[in-house]
Amino acid sequence: MPKRKRSSSGNAVVSTPPVQAGSNWSALQKTIGAGKSFKAKQKRAAVTQDIKRAAADSTADSTPTSADHSLTKAVGLDCEMVGVGPNGRRSALARVSVVNSLGNVLYDTHVAVAEPVTDYRTFVSGVRWYDLKGAPAFDHVRAQVARVLQGRLLVGHTLRSDLAALGMTHPGRDTRDLATYAPLQGAGKTKGLKVLAAEVLGIDFQTGEHSSVEDARISMYIYLRHRKQWEKDLVVSHRRVKNKAKAPHSQDRKVVGKPAAALGGVAPRVG
Repeated sequence: MPKRKRSSSGNAVVSTPPVQAGSNWSALQKTIGAGKSFKAKQKRAAVTQDIKRAAADSTADSTPTSADHSLTKAVGLDCEMVGVGPNGRRSALARVSVVNSLGNVLYDTHVAVAEPVTDYRTFVSGVRWYDLKGAPAFDHVRAQVARVLQGRLLVGHTLRSDLAALGMTHPGRDTRDLATYAPLQGAGKTKGLKVLAAEVLGIDFQTGEHSSVEDARISMYIYLRHRKQWEKDLVVSHRRVKNKAKAPHSQDRKVVGKPAAALGGVAPRVG
């Protein structure tokens, strides 16, 4: 069980976990909290070209084009679930992965499930019984993921489900969900990540067991392909909402354009 210490505010803080395979947690700790330093800004600037190359080269496959594990402004998240309860109908978090804008792993771990697993859903989740043996506790993992996500743009597909599984929330203005971005989804039924990967990246993946690392990586690559227009759409949408709120009799005026909620974000609170 991880040791706890008291922060200056008096709240309990989970201490740093031991380094886990594939998590890059040891190196990542040195980066978290250093976002305002000049050195950190230089490092972020240095990976900009690598991020652009990652977006340009991602049509070939999902393999990262750089070995840089920097904590970037945008991070991708994906989770894998197992079934608990009668017939495994309820979902429980079993694995969580976070990647940076280059597709490299920042954090990746299986999670101990508090109740008996009745369906490992291996054909989809890729999780087996031995993966959960000795895995860190849910609260411990959630605390570490929260540290990584703080102040970042969060990218993923159906993020509402992933965040619910983690028992977390993330600011809507900093959320980029492929499943709610209208230009990607079009009309009708929401497109799955497999479909979007084929349409946007020309990649055929999820042909077998899923990997939360690969899913997070593909989500990031798709976002990078649409990032410029996506961010522009959000700025325009937010500006229209603000102008409507400031205009006289604004309740009688119709705002032209798509609401921010349809652009993978949320409209800002005015007033």
